[in-house]
Amino acid sequence: YGLISIEALTNQDDKKKDKEKKYNLPVLIKSVLIPPEYNGDGLDINEQVRKKAAQYLFLICVESEEKAQKIVDVVAKNTIEEGGAADKYLSKEAVDLLGNIGTLYPEMIADRLIGAISEKNIQLTRYILDALGDIGESKENITKILKQITPLLSSRRYEIRTAAILSIVEMVTEGAYEDPEFLEIALGPLYGILENSSDDVESVETTLEGILKMCIKIASSVKLDKILPFLTYSDEGKNKETVGFVIQNAINIVASTVYYGENAKKFPIDTMRNYLKDPRNFIRYVAADALGNYILKGERQIQEQILPELMDSSINDEDPDVTEMCAESVAEFIVMNPDFVPTVNGQQTKILDFYTKALDSSNNMVAEYASEAMKSIAPLFQDDIWPVLQDKIRGDNLEVVRDCMHVIGLLDEPIHKQVDLQTLYIMAEHEEASVRDEAIFALGMMAESRSDIDYKILIKHLEDKDPTVRLESIFALGKIGAEKPEEISPLLIESFFKLDRSAIGKIAEVELYAESLGVIGEKRPSNEIIVCLQQALMGDTHPLAKDVVAKALGSIGEGMIKSGNATRMIESESFYNNISWLSAADKKEYTVGNLIIIFIEALQQKGIPDESMDIISDAIQDLLPVFAFVKNEKKKDEILITIKFLLAQAYYSNYNQEILETIDRVDSILAFKHSFESDNAEVQKESIFYAKQFTPDGKQFHDQGVTFLALVREGEENLKYAQRSFEIALDLAPNEYYTPNCVFQMGIIQMKLKNNAAAIEKFKEAQDIFASLDEIEMMKECGELIEECKKSA
Repeated sequence: YGLISIEALTNQDDKKKDKEKKYNLPVLIKSVLIPPEYNGDGLDINEQVRKKAAQYLFLICVESEEKAQKIVDVVAKNTIEEGGAADKYLSKEAVDLLGNIGTLYPEMIADRLIGAISEKNIQLTRYILDALGDIGESKENITKILKQITPLLSSRRYEIRTAAILSIVEMVTEGAYEDPEFLEIALGPLYGILENSSDDVESVETTLEGILKMCIKIASSVKLDKILPFLTYSDEGKNKETVGFVIQNAINIVASTVYYGENAKKFPIDTMRNYLKDPRNFIRYVAADALGNYILKGERQIQEQILPELMDSSINDEDPDVTEMCAESVAEFIVMNPDFVPTVNGQQTKILDFYTKALDSSNNMVAEYASEAMKSIAPLFQDDIWPVLQDKIRGDNLEVVRDCMHVIGLLDEPIHKQVDLQTLYIMAEHEEASVRDEAIFALGMMAESRSDIDYKILIKHLEDKDPTVRLESIFALGKIGAEKPEEISPLLIESFFKLDRSAIGKIAEVELYAESLGVIGEKRPSNEIIVCLQQALMGDTHPLAKDVVAKALGSIGEGMIKSGNATRMIESESFYNNISWLSAADKKEYTVGNLIIIFIEALQQKGIPDESMDIISDAIQDLLPVFAFVKNEKKKDEILITIKFLLAQAYYSNYNQEILETIDRVDSILAFKHSFESDNAEVQKESIFYAKQFTPDGKQFHDQGVTFLALVREGEENLKYAQRSFEIALDLAPNEYYTPNCVFQMGIIQMKLKNNAAAIEKFKEAQDIFASLDEIEMMKECGELIEECKKSA
């Protein structure tokens, strides 16, 4: 069927006329209802047809309420209404479409959805509740939707109860959660369950789990008084395992809310300290996280009490996950309080000294936990600890030996310059493969600081009998090659060429060779590396390894964007002639455009696994923003439209949804671009709407923002493109793993614009989110940038 084109959508003069020509409504409706058809791998090849049809039907509804009514009538009749789906396939995409239409015209579909809820058809009810969650995201609709959903929160059917709670979670996290009245209405039914159905352990557990999912957005607004009773929930007459999950969820909610206002004052210190000694490992784990969060902003007296307890548990707890969480909590505290000196056993003791002393423990387990903790603690101090580490590397406890070498790799240049390389060279020849592995890791990580590393020692380990050591050697040589491309690139390329890249047993090595060449190429782009990886992508490399090859080429493209060009680092004619498929005639200057052509050619290959298709498509999508605001094009949007045409050709060679997604990505970028080309606020709003419809993936807009930031050297206007990209990413997905980095990058933008106060505000916001996610390095970086902004103010 014909699809709406972005050119039509953004052409304000002929928009309606063009769209009338560009879609076939009956075919689109049939497509959103089409039943599954499974391929040999068990994948439903019609799923993407339904999704695409739903997307374009929604766009039609945006433009015409009359057509929206027709679409709703037909789709509802064939899905949610009695008998509609009884003998037909129940399309989730079709029900989702009804929910999305309901966000535009709630009176058109809300009652029909509510009337179709039935505990007899669990699958349909789950789909309907999900759709109602979309409609309930607005303050105008939430009361009506909640009235119908609330009775289902107490359903004896776990699936329905969970679906109802997830519906509320969606309303909150994607709705007007900054409005206190909206939040009060949304959370009321959940608080009601906690108050009135506290004996129903299963309902309590799923309710707390739902509140926890919302905490990343509403942590400051959660009423902690409703949660605290469940920290001491009794298991008398109840399923003990489920009770444990109730307590775990309650602790996690407390841990998420402890940063904010009155909730911090209500923190149950004694209860949490007791849980740090609980016999259940998972309870000790979450208690350590909660205590770690609390002391970040607690009073000095409380910090003095709790920090030593966390330090003690980080080396003495019997469970390695608990010791790791305790060490992370200590590391987070150090980031926020670098000069703090706790009192341990009646004596003031530097935190780093506490762990280095524990390395000498006669209890091997304590020494090993201490060496593991050093991985997160030592990089935060960068004290002169090489003599201590060297002594332990020469010891008998191989776990401590390995950890101490790993710690060396994580430290900064001042410590790296003190390291006696001979000590690591000796360990690189150790009879125990895992020791050789860590020694080589340390040497690779030191590459940027030490130009005197003898890389020939690593080359021979490319043939090591242990596969892990071989892999670590490839990794280390990639790190060294980023600093010495002339010496290392030919060696890695020749070794890569000699490898049987088609053998399934060599997949890991093929992938690491590609990754290492990508590391070198990202920092020092070279034609030799590009040609080598191109041949691997297009040649007889095992299909399961081609995703990493594509990712390496994508990294080189990112390096080109950052550096502004691709430069040949190697000009040796003999080097080319030594390898048959590297021709001197290929020594052209590669550009980002050349890489996109390589990727489009790869998309046309047969037999490439879906995962490789995903990576290739993602790599193209990451590079596309480079062509959004190209100056002096002969025709408007010429380059992007040409790329779109080439992608369409690739699709007819290899029918893969990822190619369609990449075509949509082109249209999204075109709409995004058009939002900057008009002074009309309505046109801008509409263009952004279509940009989000064609790419409803916040991660893509996050990556787009990062690309525009890298292009700032070409003009400061890229800052506003980056800013809007991050804003859209947050709007599309406020709770994803990349969310804090969006906030962080917005701080970078304000910093570049010399708006120091605004930058500090963003960095503090990002730091709080990173703290809740235990992202220690990013917490540290936020702190450093805050201080830098204060000095510049």
